[in-house]
Amino acid sequence: MAVKKDHNYLSWKRDPDNPVIPVVRGTWKHAWTANPDLLLLGDTYFLYYRGQGTDGKDRIGVMTVQKDKFDGKTFDDYKDNPIVNVGPPGSFDCKYVLDPAALYLDGKILLYYSGISGTRQEGEHPDSIGLAISSDGLHFTKYEKNPIFTGRSPEVIYKDGKFYLIYLKSKHRGYFINGPFYIHLAISEDGYHFEEYGTEPILPPGKKGEWDIYHTTPRILYEDGIYFMLYAGDDTHYDYSKNLGLAASKDLIHWTKYSGNPIYPRGKEGAWDEGGLWYSTFVRVKDTYYMWYEGYGYGKKRDSSFDVEGYSQIGLSTLTGVNFKGLFPEL
Repeated sequence: MAVKKDHNYLSWKRDPDNPVIPVVRGTWKHAWTANPDLLLLGDTYFLYYRGQGTDGKDRIGVMTVQKDKFDGKTFDDYKDNPIVNVGPPGSFDCKYVLDPAALYLDGKILLYYSGISGTRQEGEHPDSIGLAISSDGLHFTKYEKNPIFTGRSPEVIYKDGKFYLIYLKSKHRGYFINGPFYIHLAISEDGYHFEEYGTEPILPPGKKGEWDIYHTTPRILYEDGIYFMLYAGDDTHYDYSKNLGLAASKDLIHWTKYSGNPIYPRGKEGAWDEGGLWYSTFVRVKDTYYMWYEGYGYGKKRDSSFDVEGYSQIGLSTLTGVNFKGLFPEL
């Protein structure tokens, strides 16, 4: 059952300059910009994101802006992008390096990412999570023992001396081509060696007839003593989400979905984000939430998954006058 047209979404405002991080033809982000992730380091915001070049391979780049100049959409693209490249032929990340999730701890930036070899042959690498490390947020070295975990779309939170890896898990031998996948949790003492927490998703999929039978791409914000998760969901396609939803937790293990979900819809027919939504990274500055997200459009298949003529770009929306904590009185 599709979401009703009269659904009372929260009053997000799409930026008039969307997409704020567009594709740039003939560059490393010729075909896609996607998977935004924001990190505040000192007085500088770092926005990590994925680009796909003319060779069909995905890499990770970064944009920066000083905190006192922040407006959500004005960033300086790093001159030496991309900063995390694909691996050598035959490696787990030889075709796609994507889904950045940055964490600052003890003078280092730990950048977790999805690595994909691009093949689905028996014995090839499953979709896995890799790690790259930096001291300045710009120059990264891949961890020599990559990959560190089987899964995809990492989000990593450091809490009480432990690393919590929120990620997508597939039941198909770790390959995501056949889906579906679900939001799971793994925990680590050192950020390198993770153990899966339980066997069930930490955010149960919706029941038949609900909007989020399928989940994907979690992003988490901590504020007011609560962890808030924005995630993409759909009632038809396992990786072509029409809406974004919100959930909350105090311990990163037990999650409560917002009763008013979904909170954000894809764009109208013909818009740049008319197809699918993913990776809604967000931050609150004063009384406004800023949300960057991947939107897919400009194709011919609004409701039939990806189209060869479409592509993803990164957009911005803002929400003022709402505190997420107030949406969860039970917490």
